[in-house]
Amino acid sequence: MHDPAEDFGASQQRPGTERGTKISYGPYLCNLIVAVFFVFGIYGAYLYDPIIYAHLVAEDNWGEYLTAFNYLVAFILFAMASWSSKKLSAPIYLLLCALLVLAGMEELSWGQRMVGIDTPDYLKAYNHKGEINLHNMIATTRLLSSVGWTLFIWYAVIPLACAFSSGLKNFFSTRLKAPMPPLYLFPVFFIGTFFFTIQPLIKWDEIGELMVSVGFQFFAADALLQSPFGKRPAQKLAIVSIAIVLPLLLSGMSIRNHFDGELFLYRSNLLVEGYSHKGLCVQAETLHAALDKLSLSERGHEQYPQLRPKTMFIKRAAILDRLGDRERADSLIQQKIDGLRGLLKTDGDNPILWQDLGNAYRYLGDKKTARRHYEQAIDVIKKSKQAGIARLELDLANLKLMELYRATKNWKKAERVKAQIMKDSPGAMIKKHVYMIESGNARVKSRKEVMSTQKDNTTASARRSIYKIKPKGNCRKDDTVSLVKLI
Repeated sequence: MHDPAEDFGASQQRPGTERGTKISYGPYLCNLIVAVFFVFGIYGAYLYDPIIYAHLVAEDNWGEYLTAFNYLVAFILFAMASWSSKKLSAPIYLLLCALLVLAGMEELSWGQRMVGIDTPDYLKAYNHKGEINLHNMIATTRLLSSVGWTLFIWYAVIPLACAFSSGLKNFFSTRLKAPMPPLYLFPVFFIGTFFFTIQPLIKWDEIGELMVSVGFQFFAADALLQSPFGKRPAQKLAIVSIAIVLPLLLSGMSIRNHFDGELFLYRSNLLVEGYSHKGLCVQAETLHAALDKLSLSERGHEQYPQLRPKTMFIKRAAILDRLGDRERADSLIQQKIDGLRGLLKTDGDNPILWQDLGNAYRYLGDKKTARRHYEQAIDVIKKSKQAGIARLELDLANLKLMELYRATKNWKKAERVKAQIMKDSPGAMIKKHVYMIESGNARVKSRKEVMSTQKDNTTASARRSIYKIKPKGNCRKDDTVSLVKLI
């Protein structure tokens, strides 16, 4: 029985050496074509179909489910390869199988939302998304960048060194029996690590995770094809079919049975803000228009109040104003004001509706009316606290109070509420919301402030990078981006 890593090392010897063999360029070309297809598909969706891109990066949707099931299918393929090949049964291969299961289940939050399990309190205190998983407790931009570089050393540097050094090859392949992907899988793995290290697009981490999972899936399929199990044509066809079809089938079934519109809306709204921040307002408005058609819970009665969904119609009005379509912006604001007044007739104890109404008037520049509605929201929250509410509701009420006191420039009361939050609510998610409020990211800007920012950005010099080709935050009505220039 042979080790795919050994085959790989032997096939990559320099031409002219005694162990050198003729290199087949077919696998290199095929994987390069697949990688190019992925790159153009991801960037094309990002620029020209933000709805598809939202489905790729939103939780409990195609991107996340494909990532999870790619890892789990890779585990199945590696397990089959280990079973059919003694050398693939080395402890380090078994460790890789365990890590693939861990990665897949972590991506699914261990099936939390599939089976409807609430997050235990001790996890809420440390998990900034309030989910049952470990990676949201430690994942940071710097950590993901380090993961990207570590993967690069594993799939590129070490295999390349082994191809040119028999001593290193003997150490990694024979002594350690370390799993090393063949060099022709470099393009697929490289895309994932590119997103982890360069971080070129909005929600780059989700795209990076997806592409790394595809790399592992290809690696596992290659290992099984090289094992005794994959010698016959029928077996090769079955392996390829499992690798491609099974993750897609499982993801489609999961989305059909467990699609969460409110969670998708929340994550997509973050994507809208990202588009707007980068000046891609056409994409932001396209996604806004699609999200408005979703039938969801009324404001203040969301399924996940701990996510604190923002007043997105204000964001949309700002985008329309920056695109020069003030008539539609005014129509949207007035329509929402009328709708909020109607809702308050039957739901007058809903502080979020009062705050949304205040935000609408604040955007229009009517600070006096906005303040009056903010104060009404404060009164409603105080009454609910006096009546006694659950811990989570109390935490959210205090966050809302802090935000409203800052909106009405009552800084001392805002600081007192903040101190109470930090003392009584040590949860990572609550602290994240406190930071967002203090940083000003949660503050609603008036139309005057929005347009002033637009004017400043028009004359500002662009921060050049691989994904920014115009001043940050600047929008034009004919805002288009060339895919060729972007890449």
